[in-house]
Amino acid sequence: AGSPEASAIGNFGGSGGKNSDDQDASNQTGSRNACIIETMEELGIMIWESEGSLYIEGYTGRDPLSGGAVDSGNDPYIAMMEGIAGCISSSPVVIEQAEAAEAVYPDFYEDLFSLAECKA
Repeated sequence: AGSPEASAIGNFGGSGGKNSDDQDASNQTGSRNACIIETMEELGIMIWESEGSLYIEGYTGRDPLSGGAVDSGNDPYIAMMEGIAGCISSSPVVIEQAEAAEAVYPDFYEDLFSLAECKA
């Protein structure tokens, strides 16, 4: 965990688990972090959580992700993350519940595909 190659990618739920007054935010953050970890592991990334932050071990962006089937859990931000991952994967990324992204960014996939040659 102390490796110089480890990068914190943060807590996607704001204060999330650190806010004891808001159990719903804590549960949502824990659920989102679990979904992120599951997705990244499925795509070949070593990732772990510590004290509400997520860490990625040694991914430099030089090697493409492995691709695979992932599920957004109907979370729009997870769906968008998975779509972006599809742009740098060596094989297609198939996203279950990809339409969740439309809740916060209706033209997300159209814009993403116009910017990059994606396999998502």
